[in-house]
Amino acid sequence: MKPLILEAIPNEASLVEQKASLLDEAEDRYARIIASRETIPWQELRRYLIAHIAGVTLPLPTPRKLMR
Repeated sequence: MKPLILEAIPNEASLVEQKASLLDEAEDRYARIIASRETIPWQELRRYLIAHIAGVTLPLPTPRKLMR
């Protein structure tokens, strides 16, 4: 039987890798937003996602130029 700490190390390493991957993806997405200067307002995307989950087909909201 392995000591508890030795069992926890691989799990912790996996969590660290997942977090790094998530942060990389977030940075990539943010860079694309900055490059395109386009985004979809959250309220419109939320309405679309709720409809999609309910099986209702709506057109994907149109990205808009950022105001800044």
